[in-house]
Amino acid sequence: MARPVLAVLNFKFDLFDHFDIFINMKYLIIIHKSKYGYDVHVPALPGCHSQGVTQKEALENIRDAILTYLEMGREELKGAEVRELEVAFT
Repeated sequence: MARPVLAVLNFKFDLFDHFDIFINMKYLIIIHKSKYGYDVHVPALPGCHSQGVTQKEALENIRDAILTYLEMGREELKGAEVRELEVAFT
């Protein structure tokens, strides 16, 4: 069985509609060759995965999937209060 390939995608996206703020983000992705092409997923973004016939197509598709994932998160947070919580586990 072939070992998954690890890669990092680097891209920019507009964080806020009313500010010209762009964040350069990198995500570790895992690419796995299958008999149908390439499967790819982003461990840091649960449920964010894609595929492609070629590795290049899979990378293009996962880039779109990441942007869609982040946009959906932004829409869900509109009007919400965001807080940070620290939890200690012993």
